[in-house]
Amino acid sequence: MERVIERGCGLDVHKKTVAACVRVPGPRGEREQHVRTFGTTTAELLALRDWLEAYGDGRGGDRQARPRKPST
Repeated sequence: MERVIERGCGLDVHKKTVAACVRVPGPRGEREQHVRTFGTTTAELLALRDWLEAYGDGRGGDRQARPRKPST
């Protein structure tokens, strides 16, 4: 049986920009691709997070890749 990933994302990270591409199911079952470029300031990275979450499936992605608060 072939494994199919329903939603995917690629990031191209540079010093001043991050280009993101998401592929999601379209309304008629075809694949849709959305590409957007963000800056690397905190505000832009938070906008990238929000943009990616808008295309997510509600599970929150790979939790281990998320930043963690340092323990005190």
